[in-house]
Amino acid sequence: MQFFSVLTGLWLATALLIGVQALNSQARDSYARASQLIGGEPQASLSAPDGASVPQALFAQLRRAGWPVSPVVQGRVQLKGLEDVRLQLMGIDPLSLPGSGALAGALEPGADAGIF
Repeated sequence: MQFFSVLTGLWLATALLIGVQALNSQARDSYARASQLIGGEPQASLSAPDGASVPQALFAQLRRAGWPVSPVVQGRVQLKGLEDVRLQLMGIDPLSLPGSGALAGALEPGADAGIF
C-alpha cells in the first residue's frame, strides 16, 4: 500500500512540475512579445507643448501631407471606492497605424483591437 502511495505521489508531483514549467514558459514568451511591442524600437511622437491634445485639423493636415501619423490617447483612471487602484489607459487607432511600427506588425489584418 505504501509503495503505491509513494508511486502515486511521485507521479502527481511530476505532473504538477511539468504543468508549472509549461505555464512559466508560455508566460515568458508572452512577456517577451509584450516587451518587444511596448519597448521595441522607439518611434517619434508629436504632442502639444502645454500637454493638451493635438488639434484634429493638424492631424488631418499631416495625414494629407503624407506623414504616417496615428492618434494615441492616454489617460489615468481612479476607480470609485478603490482609492489605491489607479489605471493608466492608452488607446490607439489600428486603422491609421503606420505599417513600419512595432504595433502595426503585431496586429493581424482584419483583427479587432482588444478592449481592456
